[in-house]
Amino acid sequence: MRAIIAGLLLLAACRFHALDRDVEELNALGGIGGQISVVGEAEHPIVVALIAVPARPWEATRLMRAIVLEEGGDFRFAVEHGRYRVIAFEDADRDDRVSEGERSAASELLQIGRREFVDDLRLHIARVSDVPLMGKRLVDERQFVVGEVEELGHERFGAQAGEMSAWRPRDMVARHQPGLYFLEPYDPERIPVVFVHGLGGYGQQFTALVEALDRERFQPWVFTYPSGMRVGHSADLLEAAIREAHVDTDAEHLCVVAHSVGGLVTRHALGHHLRERDEPLIRGLTTIGSPFGGLRAVAAGVRMAPEVVPAWYDLVPDQGFVRSLYRVPLPARMPYVLLFSYQDGAVGDGVVAVSSQLRREAQEEASTIRGVEATHPGALEHPVVLRYVRRSLALCAANEPPS
Repeated sequence: MRAIIAGLLLLAACRFHALDRDVEELNALGGIGGQISVVGEAEHPIVVALIAVPARPWEATRLMRAIVLEEGGDFRFAVEHGRYRVIAFEDADRDDRVSEGERSAASELLQIGRREFVDDLRLHIARVSDVPLMGKRLVDERQFVVGEVEELGHERFGAQAGEMSAWRPRDMVARHQPGLYFLEPYDPERIPVVFVHGLGGYGQQFTALVEALDRERFQPWVFTYPSGMRVGHSADLLEAAIREAHVDTDAEHLCVVAHSVGGLVTRHALGHHLRERDEPLIRGLTTIGSPFGGLRAVAAGVRMAPEVVPAWYDLVPDQGFVRSLYRVPLPARMPYVLLFSYQDGAVGDGVVAVSSQLRREAQEEASTIRGVEATHPGALEHPVVLRYVRRSLALCAANEPPS
């Protein structure tokens, strides 16, 4: 344990200058959230757009984020201090713009300061607006992608991007454009498998699992994200990405394979997803080496490191995020394969203690539990893990909703 703490502090010292800048900016973020309601039945997907409003009339309006809802529901945006407007509309032509004849609603101008949060915004979509809600000079500055096809060999899925995602998350967003990527064009006849990496992880860590995938039944998607940000924020991004991919492709049956902190990201996203839907889009889950009980070494880093990666706060054992992870139970019929890793003479697998991987609530939800002797990253290439992931995906494929 002392060696792990020393390593954390050494890493923090080596990366202090870059991390210090990112943390200062991330800690200054505010937020805008609330709820969208629709009169009658929504005939088209609902887009909730975050618009940055310029202070000078000759400057362009900027589209910062857009999330997709199947109907009314909750939304949340993390924002820097500035001037914003939230616009919600039925996007009949799926162009992410308010077009003629589309019902819409817009907030008043919102002036958000540093660390200021507006959590109770209510927008009611009832009629077609007679006022243009998006100016002609609208610049798309969204930095989160859903559905773009990319090869696993791309640098955004590599080790350098993973390290940047943990220690310089804002730079990772600007350079590598996080999101939910498809590794091949979408095929409605095959089930998507979403791979979710952990803190400092990266898509290419799943190479062996992707290569072992039965491509006649499944198709690989990779979720890449700024893993140094708060884990809850990463979970919100994953849940929003899955929802948008469903709207875009009509995919209603997904499986998720998550490694390390990616398991916490997925479990938290599932909790929100299950509150929103009677029948989940995710029909099966596999986690590998996930610290469901938190990381004690990270807790020491929070106390002693010269600067703290924001995600560390959510990995402190027995604290807010970790404690709340299981508030929403998984459906009893959802197949969940929990794989843990360990090494002789090490604390768990050298990164995560076995006791954290085998948190009581996680064991109670799991339909299958299996341990492998492997390092934390090495578990993703272990033949036993490959075999159990294949079994898990077969169970996921068979998990159809009751008629």
